[in-house]
Amino acid sequence: MLADAEERGQLSPTEYKSLRDSIWSPEKSPTELKKEFAERFPRPPPEPPPESAQVRKLAQMARKLASELSGSRRIPNAVAERAAALAEDLEDIASGVTDA
Repeated sequence: MLADAEERGQLSPTEYKSLRDSIWSPEKSPTELKKEFAERFPRPPPEPPPESAQVRKLAQMARKLASELSGSRRIPNAVAERAAALAEDLEDIASGVTDA
C-alpha cells in the first residue's frame, strides 16, 4: 500500500521511510495501521468503462424497461411503444460507437 502511494506521488521518500518504520512500532495493531494508511493514501478511482460498454449497457437497460412496460396492464400502450422506440434508438447508437 505504501509503495503504491509512493508511486502515485502521494508520499515523499522521507514520509515513506517514517511510515515504514512506524509499522514495526508495537503501539498500533496491523489492522489499525492498514486502516490509517488506506484513509491517508486512498487508491485513485477506477477508470470508467469504455464508452461503447456504457452505451451498450444503457441500451440493455432501455430494452428491459420497454419489456417490463409492455408486460404491465396498467401502463398505456403508447408509453410502452415510446420505451421500445427509445431502446431501439439506443441499440442503433450502441452499434455505431467505437472506442477511440
